[in-house]
Amino acid sequence: MKFLLLIVFSFFVFLHSFAQNKKLFHPISPIDSSINLAGTFGELRNHHFHAGLDIRTGGKEGMPVYAVEDAVLKRIKVSSYGNGKALYLDHQSGYSSVYCHLRQFNSEIQKICAEIQRKNGKFEFDTVFEHPLVILKKGEIIGLSGNSGGSEGPHLHFEIRNTRTEEILNPELLGIHVPDSQPPVIGSVKVFTENGIHQTYSRRENDTLWMEINQPCFYWAAVFKDGQNAYEPNNFPYEITLIEGNHTWYSLKNDYFAFNQSRIVDGSIVYPRNGDYFIRIPALPNTNIPILSGAPKADFICLNDTSRHFFHVHVSDATGNARNEIWVIKNTQKTELLDTISLLIKPRKDINLKQSGFEVTIPDHVQFQYTPNFSLQIPKSHPNNLFALLPLGIPFSNSIKVFIPNTAITWSNERQIVFTQSDLSNKKTIINHQKNQNGWTVTLKETGKVFYEIDSVAPETIWNFSPDPYFRRGDTIHIITKELLSGIKNYSAHLNGLWVHSEYEYKTNRIWVFIPENISVGKYVLDLKISDACGNETKKSVKITIMALPQIGHPAPAFAGKNQKGEDISLAQFHGKKVLLYFYPKDDTPGCTAEACNLRDNYSVLLAQGWEVIGVSTDSVKSHDKFANKYELPFHLLADEDKNVVESYGVWIEKSMYGRKYMGTDRKSFVINEEGILTHIIEKVDTKNHTQQILDLFE
Repeated sequence: MKFLLLIVFSFFVFLHSFAQNKKLFHPISPIDSSINLAGTFGELRNHHFHAGLDIRTGGKEGMPVYAVEDAVLKRIKVSSYGNGKALYLDHQSGYSSVYCHLRQFNSEIQKICAEIQRKNGKFEFDTVFEHPLVILKKGEIIGLSGNSGGSEGPHLHFEIRNTRTEEILNPELLGIHVPDSQPPVIGSVKVFTENGIHQTYSRRENDTLWMEINQPCFYWAAVFKDGQNAYEPNNFPYEITLIEGNHTWYSLKNDYFAFNQSRIVDGSIVYPRNGDYFIRIPALPNTNIPILSGAPKADFICLNDTSRHFFHVHVSDATGNARNEIWVIKNTQKTELLDTISLLIKPRKDINLKQSGFEVTIPDHVQFQYTPNFSLQIPKSHPNNLFALLPLGIPFSNSIKVFIPNTAITWSNERQIVFTQSDLSNKKTIINHQKNQNGWTVTLKETGKVFYEIDSVAPETIWNFSPDPYFRRGDTIHIITKELLSGIKNYSAHLNGLWVHSEYEYKTNRIWVFIPENISVGKYVLDLKISDACGNETKKSVKITIMALPQIGHPAPAFAGKNQKGEDISLAQFHGKKVLLYFYPKDDTPGCTAEACNLRDNYSVLLAQGWEVIGVSTDSVKSHDKFANKYELPFHLLADEDKNVVESYGVWIEKSMYGRKYMGTDRKSFVINEEGILTHIIEKVDTKNHTQQILDLFE
């Protein structure tokens, strides 16, 4: 009772402060364009409610992100996982705004970030500022949108929090406008009785579902989704209520919640889950959270007569678009109870299981579902499968601990042991563990099978460049990593012993090393050190050369190689002539063919004006010869298979296609005068009119 009164009191305190703070808070949109959502506040996710809005950025990175109100920078968190690059701003109103998965911060914040990383000697950090270092005005750019951390695609994750309590608040209720005229959707509805699933209903007559059960006690499981104008209904509504007469049997309202309440989502949906999230009506006991505060909790609703009961279902989004249905249900088996409708709550009790030295306690207060048949099984035929806590896929409101005796694992190096748990689809996830004198303790969020595996192999690295490669100031070196079990934990890069900035992205298994803009030109040794969560470590050193980018007004970088006929050519032999040195990605591809043929068709004009034309790609001499013969190309094609020329001219770059990143040649042309001086760089080549681009430079 005291706990219930505390919840009610806290709720009214929240409402009062919410009303006062709202008067001082008038946020603008954090992005330029109209807000389209990929995820709504309170949306159902795996073991948590979604704490904010996921704002679409058109599938691209680099969109400006703005401070929604006057603010001070309170916190910067940078991680390879989770929210990625994130900023936390405090506002005078008592609210805080949070911006996650950014690609980069604005220049002022980026300098602070770089200094913290340099001082710590690592990429990841989480710094809270006790005194304001950066003051931001409403509408000021704070960074660019991205896809950092655990993001599954480019977008901006945006939150508003109560600064004092850190409760997460629904941004749509605080002035963040989301244009929407599309009402939510109610999908399939399942009826479960005490014997299990009874029937699934999807066909409606005039927004009415007619249902019948052959025993009194039941619960519903239904799919609720919300769309937005042109987008499919894949998000989640703001409010769901179910009322019979003047009695509310279910109420969900996505106003606010605290982070430590987010696991309560598992008491709101049907488990084991396979596919869509089915909301459970009524909500289960042990789901005390403001979102679900408007209705009683129980295992079952019981119909104690044989009359038809009419339940009115109301679903709406935060804009006010609504869907209403009537669910009509009849019980054909009359009971002796006097109440027409009642609730049934099955008694939970502490469960203690022991088997072959394994031990687990499941306290009554962590049990959402009434599960009388928990069991602990120790497989004998699969030595790596330590145990199974059954039935599979039943979640807990708080984690439980299972003790594993020393005798269950024979591997001597304790640090190399990794514990994993498989879900219903047999996908394994690493779980936390602790070692003590008598054995191990693993932490579980739900029932399942637990395994142990051995990670004794150091991470592998793949360097996609030739020996003694050339790089430029400001270049990014990308290195592929392979770590299949415990995951990359620590990494660092040094140039001649000096720490340089590097980032790890687990989604692509890449480490990026950033060459400083102010580094001196010369020879360097790049040292990379990577270790996984089990302490296995890889060290590798590579010699590299840092060179300056070709600059207009300076001598063009010298080059030499073989043309399509296998003849040696070099820049020096063309002294006294104007040289068009054009770089292209690949022989006999549409754009490259159009460019070469345009130069071929106008070659006599170029020769008459004293030009020599040299095309360069990383294709072989044989490929060049075939390309030149096919299209009767009269000029030189230099085969740069070892990539020395493309690297020295700064055109060997990282590209991206359909989300896949790779290295390739940038299409770019360089104009070199009779004295070997670089006079022009054509960044945007018109493949069908390239000759005219050259001639126009000298009109």
